[in-house]
Amino acid sequence: MKIAALLGASDATLGLVLAIGWLAVLGIGLYQYRQGSRSRKKFYMNTSAGVIWLAFSLFQVSTTLTGIVETVTVALAVALICAGVATGVGWWRLRNTDPDQNVQA
Repeated sequence: MKIAALLGASDATLGLVLAIGWLAVLGIGLYQYRQGSRSRKKFYMNTSAGVIWLAFSLFQVSTTLTGIVETVTVALAVALICAGVATGVGWWRLRNTDPDQNVQA
């Protein structure tokens, strides 16, 4: 059974709700980073996860669309996945260069 069916909603509706939620998470993360209350490492980790989940939500929304709108939505989702992977690589590099981390040879 699909989760959307259990909630009485379509996949597109659930995808839209999730997309709005992940946009809020990304916006809050950006705000905290700009204010200085979130480290760059945590910002990259949050952004990586957020844009990948946002892309997943857009794929769900695209199931109800047709024509050029569907194509643009899918293309945006693919671009967001690429951005999420690139941000994840940035997080991985920051994680491995942390001066507080004890590295044993």
